[in-house]
Formats: sequence, C-alpha cells, structure tokens
Amino acid sequence: MKRIFTGLLILFLISCSEDDSFVNNGFVKKVEVKDIYLGNLYSSFSDNYFYNDKNQVIKIESEYDTNSFYEKVYSYDGELIVKEASFLNSELIESRSFEYDNFENLTKQVYSRPNSLNQEMEVIRTYEYYYDSNSKLIREKYTFKNTEPIIYEYNYIGGNKVSYQKTDYSYVVIEYDSKKNPFSGVPYYNKIYDDYLFPTKNKLSIKKYSISNDELTSESKFKNTYSSNGFLVKSESNLEDTGHQFIVTYTYN
Repeated sequence: MKRIFTGLLILFLISCSEDDSFVNNGFVKKVEVKDIYLGNLYSSFSDNYFYNDKNQVIKIESEYDTNSFYEKVYSYDGELIVKEASFLNSELIESRSFEYDNFENLTKQVYSRPNSLNQEMEVIRTYEYYYDSNSKLIREKYTFKNTEPIIYEYNYIGGNKVSYQKTDYSYVVIEYDSKKNPFSGVPYYNKIYDDYLFPTKNKLSIKKYSISNDELTSESKFKNTYSSNGFLVKSESNLEDTGHQFIVTYTYN
C-alpha cells in the first residue's frame, strides 16, 4: 500500500496543539520534511507547490539534501487529474495515470516506468479502489507487475476509525482527527493524495493487533499542530520499528 510519504507518519503519544497562525486560503505552498534517525538528521527535502489560475496543482518541485532535483507535473481532463509525470534532474523516471467513476471517486491508478532496454514505459504496479453507495472506500486491490493481487478490505468503526487486515496474522486500526488536511482545500488534488480513506483529515493513531487473540502488538500516534482555524501546520512522528522520526511542516499561501 502506498502510505509512506505522509500516510505512515507515526508518533508514540497522541498530542495536538494550536499555534497563533491563521491559514487564509488553505493552499499549500511548501512542505518541508526532516528524517531524524537515532537523534541525528538522516535526510531532508522540501516540496514547493505551483498552481494555475484555477487553483489546481500543476507542478511540485522537490529539493533534496543530496542536491537531487525532483519534479512532478500534472495533466488534467477538466477538473480531474489524469496523469502525474515524475522527473529526476529533468529525466522522466515514472508516470502515474488515474481513472475515476461517475461520482469522481478514484477507481484506478497505474504506475509506469521506462524500460531499461528501450526506455518504453511499462506498468510496474496498479491500485484499484471500490466504494460503497456513500462513496466510502471499502476495498483496495494492489497488483505488482504479474504477481497475484493483494486485497485490503476496509471497515469503518464509527466516527473516524477504519480497520483492515494487513497480513494473515495482523489487522490494523487507524484513527483520524476532524481537522483540515493540508490538501483538503485544493480542488481535486486530495483525490490522488496518499491517503484515500479520509482524504480531508489527518491520522491520529495506528494500532496493530494480532488476529489470533486480538492482542495489541504495537501502537503509534501522531503529534499534530494546527493553525488557529484548524489546518495542519506541523506533524511529528516516529516509524516505530525503524528508529526514524519525521518532522513535517506545512506553509500555506
């Protein structure tokens, strides 16, 4: 599952606070990420967002501490994003296409990369999404090349909690807040954002349980800071099993 960039930013203790900032329009201008490993800065990067006159995201430029320059360029069909092209130092390294249903729910995304032999694009992995009558995501099918697909079934546990079986031995419960996701106000970009369960909210906790006895085996939570009008401006988290801590800050236009 594609949840790494922002989807699996985790912290041991739930915490939320509010600063004095006020977000005028909710359009993210810059996202800065620091990866800290065992108390030392391991890596960092920043994403700069560019919009057209319709307030649609048309490009993201990323700068890494390795002096690498990444760029993502978006193509639209009307209001919907249909393609994302990713470049590393001006060379195309990956593309992502999107399909939607009649209710504008994201139903499929396909990742392709240039073939090393002839540079033609070949499909690497696909994600397919299925919804209930209320447009809630209830099933996700992930296929890597020609391997057997992995299917995740999502169950909504009242409020802002969702559970799904992660492996044959464990299941996960994710809890979300009721605040504004950094991209909740960006037209249609939130449909392809990394979290498809509650694309306008922020994670608070991730709990993993044993299927055999329902024993809690790990618990991780976000520490989030919000603007005075409810937008996420900072998230601090730990990838519990790796020793990595992430600090993400959001700057708005």
